[in-house]
Amino acid sequence: MTTDTGTDDPAAAQTDTGGRRHRSAYSQDRSKTVVGRVAAVHTGPPRTISWRGREVTTGIFKEEVAGRVCATGTNLCGDGQADLVNHGGTNKAVNAYPRERYPYWRSQLGAMPEGTGVFGENLTVCGIDEKHVHVGDLLQIGTVLLRVTESRYPCFKVGIRLGDDSLVDRFVRANRASFYGRR
Repeated sequence: MTTDTGTDDPAAAQTDTGGRRHRSAYSQDRSKTVVGRVAAVHTGPPRTISWRGREVTTGIFKEEVAGRVCATGTNLCGDGQADLVNHGGTNKAVNAYPRERYPYWRSQLGAMPEGTGVFGENLTVCGIDEKHVHVGDLLQIGTVLLRVTESRYPCFKVGIRLGDDSLVDRFVRANRASFYGRR
């Protein structure tokens, strides 16, 4: 795959819905290549669920996919996002989360669905974590090459999936973010 370098303005920043600032642009001269491997690939279409007496459409429910999955410029084939303002698109085409973080969350949350993809990630990765990945880095994950565009703390919908309204705050306090990438 080729890597699209996006903007040349390394100072560009965005504010996410939680008020946290993160960089969405990058500078190639400070980037490095980080190598890891894919533990699992997850995709899924958005679905509408009932939550607190209202209908909520979410793409948080991902299923593991066997075999290769093509990456387009805006997502993985077979995947969809319900909120295209905050998820998906060119700079948020793929979301990766370290498998090494799952034991921590299982110890914190107790009852949690088996397997991976629980946090809505497309790629559960091994050997790559948020402490060593920075905006602008290239991720070499199997045959996929992605440019890291920003970190991601989950929105309230992961709390819906896991039945814990405090989960977003717990992710922030634990500093266990996933990261978005683009081709």
